[in-house]
Amino acid sequence: MKKQETAQAEQEAMPKDNTVKGTLRPVKRGNTTAPNLFTKDDAPKKGSRIKFMVKGKTYSAIVAETFEAGGETAISFKGDITVQK
Repeated sequence: MKKQETAQAEQEAMPKDNTVKGTLRPVKRGNTTAPNLFTKDDAPKKGSRIKFMVKGKTYSAIVAETFEAGGETAISFKGDITVQK
């Protein structure tokens, strides 16, 4: 059931007000290091597609999970991060 909900979220259009501002930083978990977005904005829902701005460029990705880290919300991503035009 959750896979179906995530698949549906991936296909839904992104709302206009979902652009998050923050910084990308590498986070190591086990043997894997991946970029995570650190933001002061509210945490998006797991499985939702968000847009985020870093250094003047806009990107899009699907939220894998969120967690609190040093007073910020860290957002990890499922799949690729794509540049928006």
